[in-house]
Amino acid sequence: MDKILFKKTIKIIKKDAVLRTLFLLLSIFLILIFIFLVFASSYKGKTNKNSKDVELNIQTLSQLEKIISVDQVDDINKEIALNKKFANYNQVVPFITYLEDLFSIIDPNAVILVKSLESQIFSDHFADYTITFKVNNNIDSMFSILDILYKSEYILKLMNFKMDYEQLETEEKTTNYLSEVYLKIRLYLS
Repeated sequence: MDKILFKKTIKIIKKDAVLRTLFLLLSIFLILIFIFLVFASSYKGKTNKNSKDVELNIQTLSQLEKIISVDQVDDINKEIALNKKFANYNQVVPFITYLEDLFSIIDPNAVILVKSLESQIFSDHFADYTITFKVNNNIDSMFSILDILYKSEYILKLMNFKMDYEQLETEEKTTNYLSEVYLKIRLYLS
């Protein structure tokens, strides 16, 4: 019954020029509605992603404000905190060289890696660096390097600090000494 009705409708549309034009316009209108729905859905997905990125950046910025808040910093550290700034994206790779220069004093074979993906760096506005080095009885140098990083012009955060000790046994006594240090440093970007 439906097939007969459909065939009769098609015959009527084919014979009448006005109905053919209306049917063609209706078909074009339905196709345009479908295309606009696809674009609207895609646009809504992009705006949702952008709003999530904005919320994440707002949270990161508020955490940074807490980190460098002048109220939490004593008088000696106020000047250091006020002079800090965000690094630019083009300073992500040169910062590795800066870290290599610092830590080569302690261990020329120190391993320094960027642990952040490029897409993550652009969306989250920070880059994480891991540094693994042997102390080699240069504990004072290690603390002076950490002090240099603390006084750096850029906003940095020490995310992880791990020290490995080993035992040195002699006939007289057994002593522990610091053998290797693992750091994770976050560089905040503008």
